Amino acid sequence: EEVPLAPPASEKLVQLGDVMKKPHWAGAHDAAHDALRLANENPAYKAYNVESLWKSRAPDAATVRAFDHAELKATLEPLATYLEKFGNFIRGWTGLTPSQMRPKGENATTPAVHRATTQAALDALRVSHPDAVIPECGDLSCTMDHSVQGHHQPTHEAPPVGSGHVHGPGCKH
Repeated sequence: EEVPLAPPASEKLVQLGDVMKKPHWAGAHDAAHDALRLANENPAYKAYNVESLWKSRAPDAATVRAFDHAELKATLEPLATYLEKFGNFIRGWTGLTPSQMRPKGENATTPAVHRATTQAALDALRVSHPDAVIPECGDLSCTMDHSVQGHHQPTHEAPPVGSGHVHGPGCKH
């Protein structure tokens, strides 16, 4: 929380941390790893190149569901479900390499400062626009869909706080 990082890295770590705190994420994550381990260890599935999934950083759910072996498909079902629900979350880790996280010059912030700044902006929005639709995570600049329903798609960048924009169901951010 207190390590100075590049501002986008602080923001992304806060967003990812919020998702990881949800109990449904941990269970789905563990089930996906177990399914992948079982499939990779089963010699009957070697012909299906399951090892490539094992080594992949973020396989696609459609790729996992495309196997035509019924038992393998059933074994990998928890992985496919996890990828459908949290694929965007997994891809959110990209861009968090040490060189990209390192602050450039004096441009640095900590996750704690990002969280405090976000909370202040959220409080100001609630006062100025009491009917505004606020993202579940409370981060007005968040580009992640934190829900567990449907596919996760990056949303459009939110307008700056104080711009007069009030979120509606069709604004996509």
